Formats: sequence, C-alpha cells, structure tokens
Amino acid sequence: MIIKMGGSQGTGAKYFGDGSDGDLTVVADQILELEVAQDEGQIIKQYKNLTVEAGAVLKAANRCNGMILLVTGNLVVNGTINMDGLAPFANDSAARNTCQYLRFDRGKWR
Repeated sequence: MIIKMGGSQGTGAKYFGDGSDGDLTVVADQILELEVAQDEGQIIKQYKNLTVEAGAVLKAANRCNGMILLVTGNLVVNGTINMDGLAPFANDSAARNTCQYLRFDRGKWR
C-alpha cells in the first residue's frame, strides 16, 4: 500500500511534518523498536519517506503516550505498525495494561 498526501512541496506540508528524520525502511523479518521513555514519552517522527516491508514490524520500545508518524513523501506499509499493549500505566500499580490500539497490518486496520 502506498499513501501519498500533500508532501513537503504541496499544501499539506504543515500537516505532514518536515522530513527531519530522513528516510526509514524497516526490512522484512525485522522488528524495529523506536526509543521512548517508559510510561512518559511520546514518539513523534518526521520522515521524508517511510517503508515497512512485508514481514517487518515498527513499534515503540516501551509503553508510551503514543506514536505519531509524519511523512512528507511516500508511506508504504506492507508490514505492521503495532502499538498493542504499549499504552502507559496511569500510576505505578502492577495492574495489567489492557488498553488496545488499532494497528495497520498488511494494508488493513486491525
């Protein structure tokens, strides 16, 4: 699946970031975990182009306050962007983290 919306040259530039994190390709059979502070931080990445190949997974390294991916060029997701079970705990209790997120998996929201 290829998604192209606005980009850095079009009117959508202010909505799709500045591309400051460059290009990223997550290759097949790779699990790439983006670094973030446990239960505190939020991931905000601004890519020029982002590709998640079939069999690849892009996710947060820890529970966090969300992941925002801004892409000025092409977003190609044939693999999985997954935040299952990565919502932050509200406090230091040992309660099980049961918050579920939708994930984009092989071209479909699941």
